[in-house]
Amino acid sequence: MLGDPTGSSLGGMALMRVAVGVVVLALVCSACMPRSSGDLDVRTGCTSITAERTSVAAGVVMNVRAAGCPGTAATVDHIAATVWRSLRQPVDEIRVEVSGGGSRLSTTALFSRATLSDRFGGGPSGPVVAAPETDDADLWLLLPIAWIVAGFGALLLVYRAARAGAVFLVFR
Repeated sequence: MLGDPTGSSLGGMALMRVAVGVVVLALVCSACMPRSSGDLDVRTGCTSITAERTSVAAGVVMNVRAAGCPGTAATVDHIAATVWRSLRQPVDEIRVEVSGGGSRLSTTALFSRATLSDRFGGGPSGPVVAAPETDDADLWLLLPIAWIVAGFGALLLVYRAARAGAVFLVFR
């Protein structure tokens, strides 16, 4: 109603419900998104694999570190083939380092783009684009601030809704 002294209106309540619904949906969807590391560990049989694309003087290199793999000699080739086939952008080299597994020594291998193409088939096509050199420290600084702002915004919405006469039930 227009001019209601209590400040409640059906439009305001509907807007608040939509805003809360969007926040809840965003939180649920962000928790369900797959991790950027993909499923390389599952496809190779290792317990963990990290891959990082870096720029060096020779070109763009994909550094792959694997741990907890069943074997080392055949595993290095299998990891290189799996990474090569899963790349979206081409690289000049893939460096694979496997630690643990059957022996406690680490095995390292370097595969050039030509070697990868000959041994494992065609990988990603197109020109090699330099890896961006960004510092993610700013992101990790802004992320907690964004969560705090979102929390205060949600509290403000709840406070205004409670003043408007809305009743909230909290289930444990």
